[in-house]
Amino acid sequence: MAIRNICVFGIGGVGGYFGGLLSNTFDKNDGKDVYFVARGEHLKAIQEKGLEVHKGNERLVCHPTLCTDNPEELPACDLIILSVKSYGLDEAIRQLRPIIHENTVILPLLNGMDIYERIRKNLSTAYVLPACVYIVSFIDAPGIIAKKGSVEKILMGQDPAKADFPQKDDLFEVLSQANIHFEWPENVYTAIWTKFTFIAGLALVTGCYRKSVGEVMADVNYRSEFEKVMKEIKGIAKKLNIPLAPNMVEDHLKLADSFPFEGTTSFLRDLESGRSQNEGDLFGGAVIRMGRELGVPVSFTEKVYSKISE
Repeated sequence: MAIRNICVFGIGGVGGYFGGLLSNTFDKNDGKDVYFVARGEHLKAIQEKGLEVHKGNERLVCHPTLCTDNPEELPACDLIILSVKSYGLDEAIRQLRPIIHENTVILPLLNGMDIYERIRKNLSTAYVLPACVYIVSFIDAPGIIAKKGSVEKILMGQDPAKADFPQKDDLFEVLSQANIHFEWPENVYTAIWTKFTFIAGLALVTGCYRKSVGEVMADVNYRSEFEKVMKEIKGIAKKLNIPLAPNMVEDHLKLADSFPFEGTTSFLRDLESGRSQNEGDLFGGAVIRMGRELGVPVSFTEKVYSKISE
């Protein structure tokens, strides 16, 4: 079944960037329609003047077929790119259910190592592809997405609940036409857990001590806690037989060292803004629960997360 109707649910930094590329590539004359689900001032700005995507010196003005905050206004969709905060995942699936059919492809671009499993708890139909994304992009102002750096890559893999994936070639063609970089690794869970280990460890330590990335890496105690949390997460992955590089933790420390000193994590920014919802349970709670279930020590994660919870 060909991919014709495309929905991008969540037009933040990630969804806005990839949704912008898709809507800039396809219009009704291409036989494909791209729909956005957004909210608030961002929604209003896109409805009034389109979505601007700033990519280096390049500026794209993108006009989806429809931008709405109500998925019930959309037709049944063949591809859904899901890009919301983890705490909004269950509600997103509830809202999307009316436009999902048996052969819909769902590509979730969320932080987390158990996103696929969480979706499958609430959805038995469709093709759900385990995935993760590497990109630095954000809402610069209502209706404007800014991307920084050269990294932009989606990694995705086969739905474990499905023996086949007949839309694979068509999905690859859609992404390729929109100049969206992607890979289909042999074991996508290696990529998912590699990324999660880094972002969870850094988010928890920067959030716990209200410090920038540079401040964490420059302090021997904070740096050590970051390393120990990552090793605990790696221990969980080992228990689950997910292969990770032997030097992954050391490579992550080097990566964090390369970040701008004043750089912050989105989790820290959420905490400092006083938002009632944040991804603390994703980064801390989920690791602690999984560690206890599997018998893997997670004492340093518990220590850091308990301070945040207090």
